Amino acid sequence: YVEDQTITPVRDENGEVAHFVSVKRDITRRKRYEEAIVHLSRHDPLTDLPNRRVVEEDLVRLLARAERGLPSALLLVDLDNFKEVNDRSGHGSGDSLLRAFARLFLDAVRPGDLVGRIGGDEFVILLEGAGAEEARAVADRVRDRAAALATPEGYDGPAVGASIGVALVAGHAQPADVLATADAALYDAKSEGKGRVSVRTRPAPPRSGSWKA
Repeated sequence: YVEDQTITPVRDENGEVAHFVSVKRDITRRKRYEEAIVHLSRHDPLTDLPNRRVVEEDLVRLLARAERGLPSALLLVDLDNFKEVNDRSGHGSGDSLLRAFARLFLDAVRPGDLVGRIGGDEFVILLEGAGAEEARAVADRVRDRAAALATPEGYDGPAVGASIGVALVAGHAQPADVLATADAALYDAKSEGKGRVSVRTRPAPPRSGSWKA
């Protein structure tokens, strides 16, 4: 347990310290509550994956390492036809499917790789030390496993899978630039059809609109 301790000196009639009085309190519950608040500020409450804040902090570290020659890659994963699950089977089924995809992504990567959820049906996978070929191989594996994931019982809509945009970290200045390049690659993948993987090796030029429109 965690305790809070206050020690107070007690002086005699001559002003000398005669002894000390210690008061202790068990603050384990308070500390656990504080830790839970910190955890919630950095993790998605539904899947318990790191949130956008953590992803961007990790990207800052990967950008610094990229300047020293260590390759890394970011995978931006969007679930195909996920809205159909919410519309046809309800948000409870959609939430269960999101948690299942979160476990799938964690199982598909190395133990040290970061998997985060940055909102809705969008996930991010950070691959430290991965070049273009390895990142593409991981993206293909994630895509194939996503296509094989079982949908909720009773769901009769189109298949749910994943489209993935891959951005290499090197050459970017800020975390937002890496995410923008991955988003542009995801736009390319969506334009080619669902369940595709597209890789961008250079920072993406600004573009108007969004593939979600």
